[in-house]
Amino acid sequence: MSSPPLEKYTPPNGAETPDQAALLQAITEAADEAPTVEDALRAALARICAHTGWQAGRLQFSADAGDLANRTFWHLEDPERLSTYRTFAQTRRVSPGAGLANQVLQRGSPMWAAFSSAPDASSACGSGPQGTRATFAFPVFVGKNIFAVLEFFCDREDQPERELLDVIGMVCAELGHILQRKPAEDELRRSEREYRALFEHAHDAIVIMDPKDGTILDANRHACQLYGHPRAELVGSSTERLFSNLAVDRDRLDEAAAGLGGVFESRHRRRDGRDIVVEVTAGPVEYRGKRALWTSIRDVTDRNRVLEALRTSEERYRLLFDASPQAMWVFDADTLRFLAVNDAAVKRYGYSREQFLRMTTADIRSEDHAIEDHSKAAQDPAAPNISRHRKANGEIIDVEVTWHDIDLTGRTARLAVCVDVTERLRAEEKLWHAAFYDSLTGLPNRALFMERLGMALERSQRRGRAGFAVLFLDLDRFKVVNDSLGHRAGDALLVQICRRLERTRRSGDTVARLGGDEFAIIVEGVETGPDAAHVAERVQRELAMPFDIEGQEVFTSASIGIALATCATRTPRCTAPRDKASPSTPSST
Repeated sequence: MSSPPLEKYTPPNGAETPDQAALLQAITEAADEAPTVEDALRAALARICAHTGWQAGRLQFSADAGDLANRTFWHLEDPERLSTYRTFAQTRRVSPGAGLANQVLQRGSPMWAAFSSAPDASSACGSGPQGTRATFAFPVFVGKNIFAVLEFFCDREDQPERELLDVIGMVCAELGHILQRKPAEDELRRSEREYRALFEHAHDAIVIMDPKDGTILDANRHACQLYGHPRAELVGSSTERLFSNLAVDRDRLDEAAAGLGGVFESRHRRRDGRDIVVEVTAGPVEYRGKRALWTSIRDVTDRNRVLEALRTSEERYRLLFDASPQAMWVFDADTLRFLAVNDAAVKRYGYSREQFLRMTTADIRSEDHAIEDHSKAAQDPAAPNISRHRKANGEIIDVEVTWHDIDLTGRTARLAVCVDVTERLRAEEKLWHAAFYDSLTGLPNRALFMERLGMALERSQRRGRAGFAVLFLDLDRFKVVNDSLGHRAGDALLVQICRRLERTRRSGDTVARLGGDEFAIIVEGVETGPDAAHVAERVQRELAMPFDIEGQEVFTSASIGIALATCATRTPRCTAPRDKASPSTPSST
């Protein structure tokens, strides 16, 4: 028979009890603060289970849930029972009733049903997981469409208090409102964060001013650094504080405010009284609902000095710098800012010359090579330094950099020459990887295993104690999989086994494929047989779970031999023990 719908209940005084009101508030706040729709529904699931003491909760998305369509998530009081509940849910999908959650998806109203304790009884839901007596399901609407269903399992077969069910229904209704507005709110917050990030992290100084009276409305951190004023001093002050001769630039600023301006040079004054030459790009913008003037300001004082210095030796510079087939640039030794770049650098890196001159050498370095040892130049100016650079299109290249100190208009600069060695290093890496790693699984091969085994022995001899063990694994029934499903399935099984072994690997351990279906693990920090057996048992548990191979469940296990290192061991030998020990009876050699 079909499951009965839950009756709507309205409290006599029109209000919830304090506990129920607290539950509703906690769920609403958690869902409202959740970063994603999925996290919001997961938070509601967990808090309802915690409040009611129900054993398990399940979140099933409808076909209209977008990227989450038809997906299912669980929350259990006892996580070890997850497989039991999953099996139960899969069984219900193919049953005539199709499960309570699917019925709620079809009807659009809350439902309740009790499980029978007898496997062959004809109750509303049949028999449930052991210890589970009833189930409840509630729809979550977004607009007029069902977005998801919250289903709960408890150990009592009587229907809970209607007040509680009504509060959960109210929670689902409130979740629907939150989920309906969350995408728009998230998009607005994301847009605001992106704008502020672009504003603060722009390479140039940015000052926003009122075009009518010249009041500074906002300034980014680069503007504060350029002029030497803290933000609190700049915001609210007049632009006369920055412009050395505002009367000369007033017409240009007025044209920019009208959308007719372009790029112009100007003389500005720092807090310390020093004048600087800047390049100003200005244009109209709406700031906090009012019309404002956006100015992007770049200090070109050093660039102009460099250009003047280069003009004095133009012919020599052209032969040495511009005509070079290798990427070359001149940068400030203190600030690392580019002062000049040649055509080869522009062509190879993809940045325009103007972009280069707004950047520092740190801007083109890859994050994993963010710091280069510039002290090498002082020790040996001609010594090459391998670094990783980022091109304008995001591509990472390996370069061999040499640089020399030069005197440029009384200041220390460096002339750098960069040679792209990406292909050379890539070929070397491929040769090294092929020599020491298994081509199918990506694990260390026998050669690398032996090298690391020798290193482990050296460490143990220095410490005066063993401190590690070696597990030798031989897969059971692998030949059956290979013969019945084919070599491709066998290869897929080896790859999945390798991933699981990697999950069991602790920091400092080594998992290697010796060949065929044989693997080995160097386990560091193991002193006794029981310790090694514990690691072997963890590996066995990981391999005991089924593998999904081309849509079929495949089961396998491994025979594990354990070899404990001793201080007397001098030379590593890659020979598995003749009698492989089970994890409960480790062997020592």
